[in-house]
Amino acid sequence: MKNKNINAEAIIKKLELFNYWDSKVLDISSSIFFNNVTICFEFDDICIVKMSFDSCYNVSFTHFFGYDKKIDYCNLNKQQIPYFIQNIVVKDLHDYDYIRYYFKIEMFPAVIELYCKEFNLEKVSISIYK
Repeated sequence: MKNKNINAEAIIKKLELFNYWDSKVLDISSSIFFNNVTICFEFDDICIVKMSFDSCYNVSFTHFFGYDKKIDYCNLNKQQIPYFIQNIVVKDLHDYDYIRYYFKIEMFPAVIELYCKEFNLEKVSISIYK
Protein backbone atom coordinates (compact mmCIF):
# COMPACT_ATOMS: atom_id res chain seq x y z
CA MET A 1 0.00 0.00 0.00
CA LYS A 2 1.82 3.11 -1.20
CA ASN A 3 0.29 6.20 0.35
CA LYS A 4 0.54 8.90 -2.26
CA ASN A 5 -2.88 10.38 -1.39
CA ILE A 6 -4.10 8.39 1.58
CA ASN A 7 -5.22 9.82 4.88
CA ALA A 8 -4.64 8.58 8.44
CA GLU A 9 -8.07 6.98 8.70
CA ALA A 10 -7.40 4.85 5.60
CA ILE A 11 -3.99 3.83 6.98
CA ILE A 12 -5.60 2.69 10.24
CA LYS A 13 -8.21 0.67 8.32
CA LYS A 14 -5.45 -1.05 6.31
CA LEU A 15 -3.47 -1.77 9.48
CA GLU A 16 -6.51 -3.24 11.16
CA LEU A 17 -6.84 -5.76 8.32
CA PHE A 18 -3.56 -7.24 9.57
CA ASN A 19 -4.87 -7.77 13.12
CA TYR A 20 -1.78 -6.13 14.59
CA TRP A 21 -3.00 -6.25 18.20
CA ASP A 22 -0.62 -8.39 20.27
CA SER A 23 1.51 -9.16 17.21
CA LYS A 24 5.16 -9.80 17.99
CA VAL A 25 7.52 -7.14 16.63
CA LEU A 26 10.28 -8.99 14.77
CA ASP A 27 12.49 -6.11 13.72
CA ILE A 28 12.91 -2.37 14.09
CA SER A 29 15.52 -0.68 11.96
CA SER A 30 16.52 2.73 10.73
CA SER A 31 18.81 3.97 8.00
CA ILE A 32 20.20 7.14 6.50
CA PHE A 33 20.30 9.03 9.82
CA PHE A 34 16.75 7.97 10.80
CA ASN A 35 15.35 9.21 7.51
CA ASN A 36 13.89 5.72 6.99
CA VAL A 37 12.41 3.56 9.74
CA THR A 38 11.07 0.04 9.29
CA ILE A 39 9.02 -2.02 11.73
CA CYS A 40 8.16 -5.65 10.96
CA PHE A 41 5.66 -7.72 12.88
CA GLU A 42 4.26 -11.26 12.75
CA PHE A 43 1.20 -11.95 10.66
CA ASP A 44 0.99 -15.71 10.16
CA ASP A 45 3.25 -18.71 9.53
CA ILE A 46 4.19 -17.61 6.02
CA CYS A 47 4.07 -13.80 6.08
CA ILE A 48 5.09 -10.79 8.09
CA VAL A 49 3.88 -7.21 7.85
CA LYS A 50 6.40 -4.52 7.02
CA MET A 51 5.69 -0.88 7.88
CA SER A 52 8.07 1.55 6.18
CA PHE A 53 8.28 5.20 7.21
CA ASP A 54 10.22 7.50 4.88
CA SER A 55 11.39 11.11 5.16
CA CYS A 56 11.10 10.88 8.94
CA TYR A 57 11.34 13.65 11.49
CA ASN A 58 11.61 13.53 15.27
CA VAL A 59 11.94 9.75 15.64
CA SER A 60 11.62 8.72 19.28
CA PHE A 61 12.12 5.25 20.77
CA THR A 62 11.29 5.20 24.47
CA HIS A 63 11.89 2.08 26.53
CA PHE A 64 10.13 1.68 29.90
CA PHE A 65 12.75 2.04 32.67
CA GLY A 66 10.95 -0.44 34.91
CA TYR A 67 11.55 -3.26 32.42
CA ASP A 68 14.90 -4.91 33.12
CA LYS A 69 16.78 -6.00 29.99
CA LYS A 70 18.12 -9.21 31.49
CA ILE A 71 18.65 -10.93 28.16
CA ASP A 72 21.34 -10.21 25.57
CA TYR A 73 19.55 -8.04 22.99
CA CYS A 74 22.31 -8.59 20.45
CA ASN A 75 21.47 -12.30 20.33
CA LEU A 76 17.70 -12.42 20.82
CA ASN A 77 15.89 -15.33 19.31
CA LYS A 78 12.27 -15.01 18.20
CA GLN A 79 10.85 -16.39 21.45
CA GLN A 80 12.83 -13.87 23.53
CA ILE A 81 11.60 -10.73 21.75
CA PRO A 82 9.59 -8.81 24.37
CA TYR A 83 7.77 -6.37 22.06
CA PHE A 84 4.11 -6.88 21.12
CA ILE A 85 2.09 -4.17 19.37
CA GLN A 86 -0.71 -2.94 21.60
CA ASN A 87 -1.91 0.11 19.69
CA ILE A 88 -1.09 2.23 16.65
CA VAL A 89 -2.16 5.86 16.40
CA VAL A 90 -1.97 7.69 13.07
CA LYS A 91 -2.79 11.37 12.56
CA ASP A 92 -2.80 13.54 9.48
CA LEU A 93 -0.68 16.68 9.73
CA HIS A 94 -1.57 19.84 7.89
CA ASP A 95 0.93 22.35 9.30
CA TYR A 96 3.80 21.47 6.95
CA ASP A 97 3.98 20.62 3.26
CA TYR A 98 6.77 18.12 3.87
CA ILE A 99 5.45 16.20 6.92
CA ARG A 100 2.19 14.32 6.38
CA TYR A 101 1.75 11.88 9.26
CA TYR A 102 2.27 11.35 12.96
CA PHE A 103 2.57 7.74 14.20
CA LYS A 104 2.65 6.37 17.71
CA ILE A 105 3.30 2.63 17.99
CA GLU A 106 2.77 1.30 21.51
CA MET A 107 4.56 -2.01 22.03
CA PHE A 108 5.21 -2.53 25.68
CA PRO A 109 7.81 -2.19 27.06
CA ALA A 110 8.51 0.48 24.43
CA VAL A 111 6.86 3.23 22.39
CA ILE A 112 7.93 4.63 19.02
CA GLU A 113 6.74 8.05 17.92
CA LEU A 114 7.65 9.63 14.62
CA TYR A 115 6.59 12.10 11.99
CA CYS A 116 7.02 11.20 8.34
CA LYS A 117 6.21 12.21 4.81
CA GLU A 118 5.67 8.76 3.31
CA PHE A 119 4.30 5.47 4.63
CA ASN A 120 4.21 2.05 3.04
CA LEU A 121 2.51 -1.09 4.35
CA GLU A 122 3.07 -4.50 2.82
CA LYS A 123 2.81 -8.19 3.57
CA VAL A 124 6.09 -9.96 2.87
CA SER A 125 6.95 -13.64 2.71
CA ILE A 126 8.95 -14.77 5.74
CA SER A 127 11.37 -16.54 3.38
CA ILE A 128 12.11 -13.27 1.55
CA TYR A 129 12.45 -11.35 4.78
CA LYS A 130 15.04 -13.67 6.38
